[in-house]
Amino acid sequence: PALQKSVVAIFIAGEEGGESGVGVDMVVKEGHMDELKNGTCYWIDSADSQPCTGTAGALQWHLKATGRLFHSGLPHRGINSLELVSESMAIIQKRFYEDFPAHPSEELYGFATPSTMKPTQIECAKGALNQLPPWTTISGDIRLTPFYDPMEVIKTVNGYVEELNANMDTIPTRGPCSKYILEGDDIDVKSGKL
Repeated sequence: PALQKSVVAIFIAGEEGGESGVGVDMVVKEGHMDELKNGTCYWIDSADSQPCTGTAGALQWHLKATGRLFHSGLPHRGINSLELVSESMAIIQKRFYEDFPAHPSEELYGFATPSTMKPTQIECAKGALNQLPPWTTISGDIRLTPFYDPMEVIKTVNGYVEELNANMDTIPTRGPCSKYILEGDDIDVKSGKL
């Protein structure tokens, strides 16, 4: 029959990844799941004991904060990207859960969890332990139940980031020397830039 939706079958080994050359990571890398990225995906899987259905689509994301490398003994002269990205992530997650709370239909259809947004990995510039890292990236995923529009979620979360970038002075700092905007003598006088 002519279907209004696509049906895609993907057979993989090593679902969680980690194995070289197999698993979901490799299927995504090779582009075999590209047509599934623009909408809700119903994932039917065979678990260890019984078939299961996963209906929370995965949106992967990366949040990078750029700071200013400086000696940690003079933290007021730099911007600690690790603090900046951590505080920003807390704001973004809080707003996500306010804007995309548990949907009433999730209980009706037996969902174990609502839509979620969480960090799963962190990486920063490698340097000495006595340096503020000049950049830090937090990565993670949004698991979205089919009751929310993925494109609207992406637009909304990108809006959070734009608002944070436009209002750096509203992001909470940590301690008396923590800041995310440099002023006065902390600006490089030679170039006039941060």
